[in-house]
Amino acid sequence: MIAIIGSGLAGLTAARHLAFAGHLACVFDKGRGPGGRLATRRGGDVMFDHGAARLTAKRPAFAAALKLAVGAGTAARWPVQSDSFVGVPEMKAPFVDLPPVVRLHQSVRIMSVTEDGGWHLTDEGGARHGPFRAVICTVPPAQAADLVPAQAARLHAVRMAPQWAAMLAWDGGAPVQGDLLHPGGVIETVQVMASKPGRPAAPCAVVLHATPDWTCAHLDLTRPEAAQRLLAEAQGALGLDLPPPDSAHGHRWLYARCEVPLGAPFLAVAPTFLLGGDWALGRDAEHAYESGLAMANAVIEALPEPAPLG
Repeated sequence: MIAIIGSGLAGLTAARHLAFAGHLACVFDKGRGPGGRLATRRGGDVMFDHGAARLTAKRPAFAAALKLAVGAGTAARWPVQSDSFVGVPEMKAPFVDLPPVVRLHQSVRIMSVTEDGGWHLTDEGGARHGPFRAVICTVPPAQAADLVPAQAARLHAVRMAPQWAAMLAWDGGAPVQGDLLHPGGVIETVQVMASKPGRPAAPCAVVLHATPDWTCAHLDLTRPEAAQRLLAEAQGALGLDLPPPDSAHGHRWLYARCEVPLGAPFLAVAPTFLLGGDWALGRDAEHAYESGLAMANAVIEALPEPAPLG
């Protein structure tokens, strides 16, 4: 049995690949659902992709995974004339259909990892999980450093940047036209959700992502304050006089993207205890996929004989 900490793209990729190799994987995550920054928020008839806006592939492995997802109907090209893709009907859709031998434990925050006749995990409620034959940890590097203090220096050398997102909706009409806009200034991207495959045409839903620099300068804003500030910035950047939205929400991603990566697919604490994620290789979803795949392959090599499933 293999433990995986974190159910973002890296963790889900590792779990799937281990399962295909005959290993039982147990995934633990402090959040309420899998996907990490492949996040879609729903509210009534409105959907917001407030995490990763799109998926791009520059190398064969992730390109093949996206091709399979398109064939299965869980991904589609967006914008239409581009080499970018989105999950359908939500961003995590291509990666969350896990084999039955993967056990997913959400709302469980792991606080420590110890080795005693196998690897054991202890959660914040004091419950102990294990023993496990191997551990793959895919949490952000600052959180990984709390689990493995001996690797803190290397993990703190990885630099992550935060990002504010604003989710805006108008019930009547569509004040913003287009698909994926790059207006400049402090607004990095504007997503018009109705342009994305599988998303409702109405109400008009728009997601704004701020630049990391602006986010760093405004980390202490409340979520409503951030949404209103970004709406005002977007009006200037787009040259539009937007009516007040019928709903406005903010979300702060504290570890949104990697600016200085580890420089390797993973960090090995031991042959069967690996740390990784997008931050190991770069800032894109593809990097998370490649790190998760590399960690799964390393565990498969270290444990060539899967334990009996049961």
